[in-house]
Amino acid sequence: MISFILSAVVRYWRPAVLAPSGVGPLTGVILLARKAGAPARMEPMEPLQALSLVLDSGYAASRRLAGDTLAAFARTLERARCGRLIYENLPEAVAALEGLAHVPA
Repeated sequence: MISFILSAVVRYWRPAVLAPSGVGPLTGVILLARKAGAPARMEPMEPLQALSLVLDSGYAASRRLAGDTLAAFARTLERARCGRLIYENLPEAVAALEGLAHVPA
């Protein structure tokens, strides 16, 4: 699921078809980037850039990430498709995500 945070309200996008339940490997990471005037579009990202942005967005001085945990996360991201969804209009962003849900890996 993808979450959107708008004015302190979290909304979730749920694809029409879900993968079978259970634990599976991380296959993709989509980072959101809201930008005025931008049409909804996906831009591919290198795993290292995605890792950097995820770490930047989750920093907390009271919680430190152990080196082995960071290494495992980096290995996981290396195997995932990473991208950034740039958008202004939420319905357009949802349509872009729905289009991705039907693209084979």
